[in-house]
Amino acid sequence: MDYKQVHFFSVPCENRPGALSHVTHVLSKKGINLLAVDTTNLNKIGFVHFVAEKKGEVTGVLAEAGLAVFGMEAFFVELQNRPGQLAALAKALSHKSVNIEKVYGTTPAVGPARLVLIVDNPAKARSVLKSL
Repeated sequence: MDYKQVHFFSVPCENRPGALSHVTHVLSKKGINLLAVDTTNLNKIGFVHFVAEKKGEVTGVLAEAGLAVFGMEAFFVELQNRPGQLAALAKALSHKSVNIEKVYGTTPAVGPARLVLIVDNPAKARSVLKSL
């Protein structure tokens, strides 16, 4: 299993047409590439969640555009594309009392499954990931 530590960002916005376009346009104008993206909503409030390159610039660029942003440590994890891999990872983390707060990803037709993993204790998770 391969992994790397990354930064995950969450931007609250109105749940309306054009909200995702606005956030991604602000980032792309400054040459910030999204490595992963996810959205959620709670009635009238939406959230754009993403992992991006140039982590040091993300907060400033969004603040200049009047957007709030929250950031935290996360991991990109590559698992073998076969049954039981996520179950094994979740079990290993739980045995070390690491809570998975968010996970999302994709599995291409060929190649490893790729996940974004957010946990309550990145230091403990790093130790678990190194051991797998």
